[in-house]
Amino acid sequence: MPLDSKGTNSVVRLPEVLAIGFTGHRKVPDEAKSRQVICDFLARQMESHIGIVYGISSAASGGDQLFAESCLELNIPLRILLPRPAEQFRTDFDDTSWQRTLRIMENAISIEVTGRHESRNEQYYDCGIQTVAESQLLVALWDGQPSRGKGGTQEMVSYSRKTGHPIAWIHSETGELQWLNKDALEHIDSSSELEFLNQLPDVGVASPAASYRDLAQAWLDKTNENANSFAPQARRVASIPIVYTAAAAVMSGVAPEIPGAAPWLAISAALGVVALALPAALRLHVRQAL
Repeated sequence: MPLDSKGTNSVVRLPEVLAIGFTGHRKVPDEAKSRQVICDFLARQMESHIGIVYGISSAASGGDQLFAESCLELNIPLRILLPRPAEQFRTDFDDTSWQRTLRIMENAISIEVTGRHESRNEQYYDCGIQTVAESQLLVALWDGQPSRGKGGTQEMVSYSRKTGHPIAWIHSETGELQWLNKDALEHIDSSSELEFLNQLPDVGVASPAASYRDLAQAWLDKTNENANSFAPQARRVASIPIVYTAAAAVMSGVAPEIPGAAPWLAISAALGVVALALPAALRLHVRQAL
């Protein structure tokens, strides 16, 4: 199998994805204004991004609901993270608000409970951290003030800034949109690793898949078959520098005991240099990356 996959005619390719996470207040002064800004922002991301855009958020009352409903309105796939099991999460809502959250969860592509602690505040904190961790871009509906409790919006914004996530900050009172860590936007639409794997030959795959689930399985089958094909070659090539290193060590050890050791020491040094140079010459870092 060729090491360089460029130029292949692979048809089993995963699309680029943009995961947009959300953090925001439970109490939003003007829901209509905030909803419009969120919808407009998401629509622009869909227009400018080549690939799949999907949303990640909790489903608490207020900002989470606005973001989730905006995703569903725009037909953006939505992944829901719950800070606590649904029967416990339900106690944080009045009846009307809980019905909104139920509709959101019914239309989400996946739901996961993230909280692993007994403390409610810790559960919400864990949920916020996982939302950031799964996102490439964070939308924050935030008034710019300190958090009113553990896991609050300001804490999530601060954490995202430290981890280098680009943040679209929508001021919850004025509706103004500002960017934080905007320079990081340059890196969210490209993945050299994904492109390399996409271009691998379609080994073991009969035809393109009909659904995203089938496509993902076909892609995994393709990469697995390529890895199985290439692994024996990589192991053989990787053994060459090891043999040279061992030979250099032996020469260095025995040379002082041999009359006229200079030539043997020279051979040892040459073997050592070759052992150091071979990994780069054989492009082992590229081969092992696969």
